[in-house]
Amino acid sequence: MKQNKKAQSAIEYIMLYGWAIFLILIVMITLLFSGMLDFIINSENTVNGFTTIKITRFDILTDGSFLFSMYNNADLELEIENIKFNEQDIGNVLYPFNILPGETIYINAEINSTYYPDEIIKDVPLEIEYTISGGDFVRSEIGFLSGKVI
Repeated sequence: MKQNKKAQSAIEYIMLYGWAIFLILIVMITLLFSGMLDFIINSENTVNGFTTIKITRFDILTDGSFLFSMYNNADLELEIENIKFNEQDIGNVLYPFNILPGETIYINAEINSTYYPDEIIKDVPLEIEYTISGGDFVRSEIGFLSGKVI
């Protein structure tokens, strides 16, 4: 009987602290995915929000250069009319230009923003205005960039 009480005490101890650890773990995971614990997340560059045009890679440099690659995910040729980084037109790009279906193009543009080395950017909007080749209706697609300035 004495041994049975020790086992019951051990189980109560495990249950009490087990639930506490479980709740702390749930809170930390929630904070991590809400962005409040960004210092834990790897600072690789990420892009969210694009469907027709995919940004497959980008780099933001401290000298105001914005290097990125665009992939045409549509089945039709697209004509790019304008690109805006953080709601400002990017420089050093001649418009309009075409992207064939399945084609990737590389762009070296200038942005009117100042960033510092190793600065972390989060959810900076990138807007791409385009038409389907031969059409007149200008479409717009907005995605969000997050990552580290190099």
